[in-house]
Amino acid sequence: MSKAAKNRLVYALGHKLRDRGISVVGVAPGWMRTELMLQHHTEQELAGQTETPHYAARGIVALARDPQVSRHSGRILDVGELAELYGVTDLDGTQPQWYAGHRRRGAAE
Repeated sequence: MSKAAKNRLVYALGHKLRDRGISVVGVAPGWMRTELMLQHHTEQELAGQTETPHYAARGIVALARDPQVSRHSGRILDVGELAELYGVTDLDGTQPQWYAGHRRRGAAE
């Protein structure tokens, strides 16, 4: 419920503030590669599906520098989408996209 409320707030504020030239974009990180995750999972289990906080930060910086950021106003963007859009990578040079496998599975069903 909390996530849905935040997403709706981004949508509503994006719509409301568009005429004032203010962009409102939500950013949704994927699974964070934390010490706790590394403690309970192997690197192979987490490969390509987790990201460091630096990945989200790099995507947000690229988004903030975009002179056409208003085209995203009112939307929630996954960090993986930002990475594809702006060509940013995580610390290890990868572009983790935790949602990619879920979308493929959902499309096949």
